[in-house]
Amino acid sequence: MTPAELRAIIAKGEELMNVRISNPGDVIPRFSSGLASVCHHLCLNICLAGGVEVTAPDLAVLGQKELRTAVARYVQESADTVKAAFEHALRHHGARRYDNVRLIFRGLAGAPLDGLLKAQILQAIHATQADYPAGNLTRHLRELTADPDSVVKQCPDGRYRFSDPIYHVYAQGIFWPDRPVIAGSAEARPFYSVLLESAVANIGRWTHVRRG
Repeated sequence: MTPAELRAIIAKGEELMNVRISNPGDVIPRFSSGLASVCHHLCLNICLAGGVEVTAPDLAVLGQKELRTAVARYVQESADTVKAAFEHALRHHGARRYDNVRLIFRGLAGAPLDGLLKAQILQAIHATQADYPAGNLTRHLRELTADPDSVVKQCPDGRYRFSDPIYHVYAQGIFWPDRPVIAGSAEARPFYSVLLESAVANIGRWTHVRRG
């Protein structure tokens, strides 16, 4: 879905629930990355954080406090699914001479949510693994994206990205925990900071998905 369509979902929900949801820097549509399910889930959590479970009798304004709580809840609810998806991808593809999948994940995690073209992923990998062959990247990207439930997908414009934005946040927590969050506008950065902090807290309890 387009950002405009996602904003329409938010507006319809606000009307139905008689709420006004804070959306600094258009972060909710940006984070939803075209997925209506993510947009619905996050807005539901915002309402719950504000104590709104049915249509509010008076207009309820849900601001930064509710947004932060909703984000932390969303990350916590996603933790087990994300961990299982990462473990499956890393275990299924294995580590031979090059830890191919881990290198791809690391490259994508250091990029914006919109993803990277193949040549850009290769450039990111070469920053730490100069002899990494382009053929390996081509093969493993093809294998990763062949599975409809994969952690990585290819977009119509040719870019590769994590298939769900929450995967991107967790990958950043694994590979770039001390790096400033790539968040776009200044208004959006607090939102992404909470996402990353929550992801790192969950990752700290994982024993089988090591940082690298």
